[in-house]
Amino acid sequence: PGLGLTTRPRKTAMYGVGATAGLAQALDEDARAVPKSAAKAPRIIVGHSMGAGVAVAQALSDPRTACLVLVDPVLPGNGLRATAGAALAPVLRPLLLALRPALVWPLRAAVYTRAFWQTALSLAAWGKAAPLTENTLDRYRRPSLCDRWDVGLIRLAAAQLTSGREFSRLVAAAAGGERDAAAALRAAGIPVLVIHGKKDRIQSWKRSRDLVAAIGAKAKLEVEAFSEAGHCPQEEQFCDFQETVLAWLRTLPRDGHRLRYAREGDGV
Repeated sequence: PGLGLTTRPRKTAMYGVGATAGLAQALDEDARAVPKSAAKAPRIIVGHSMGAGVAVAQALSDPRTACLVLVDPVLPGNGLRATAGAALAPVLRPLLLALRPALVWPLRAAVYTRAFWQTALSLAAWGKAAPLTENTLDRYRRPSLCDRWDVGLIRLAAAQLTSGREFSRLVAAAAGGERDAAAALRAAGIPVLVIHGKKDRIQSWKRSRDLVAAIGAKAKLEVEAFSEAGHCPQEEQFCDFQETVLAWLRTLPRDGHRLRYAREGDGV
């Protein structure tokens, strides 16, 4: 919620990591979305940017999880522990929502233009691995044409003020009380691949390096293959991204609930 083509809820809580994780769980459990033959199949869970928090929570709570792939992860609380910044949330959150009427008009004037996305993606998200094409600009701009996109963005920003604490509660609920995401993943023994564009200006690849070190032996960081990529290596270097993930999957054990089909030449 808040981005993409999803409905813009009116409650700010619906933009938080908890509500988003609940939505992901509901989609996974929806009988119409998951064929019966796949209901018990191992899960490869992938999360990009802010979606990494949802992916971690889902991986820890689902016993079918075979492995986890995080792409330029932006985990609430910096991926390790919830920060003290949430202490200001009781003041900042209502202030941001109160200023919403004044913020909406400048947002509409800026965000609905192609020039905004050209500048924003070039300066913040995109690296040098691939050109920023007209098709890419259209895909990123399209959700901003949805009704109440600007209001949703403000509510999303407000919800992030308490995302660290909310994420810690999600991790604790899935990991028997452990609130540290890295420690929970390490204890669960879930293999984790972290891919990070080295030219990412939104989240430094060094944060992913620290996260992988905290998780331990079951985690792997892939940066050098994406040395020219920014925050979206899965788009900027799609073929390299795909090959990196497949090569890593082939190294995983194929017994128990782990993958049994990620062999050379097999499709995923």
